[in-house]
Amino acid sequence: QAMLQSQSINKDLETTACTKIYNPVCGTDGETYSNECVLCVQNKKRQTPVLIQKSGPC
Repeated sequence: QAMLQSQSINKDLETTACTKIYNPVCGTDGETYSNECVLCVQNKKRQTPVLIQKSGPC
């Protein structure tokens, strides 16, 4: 049971809620992300991280 509880806590830490404020950034993958947080959350799902190329849309 302790093992299951630990896994549940770790899973909660992986869930990140980003603000809905539109402050676009352009990633090095050529995609526009609605804000830096959204880019960071997407990076958690990737093997190769995307960096911010510039502020504003691509």
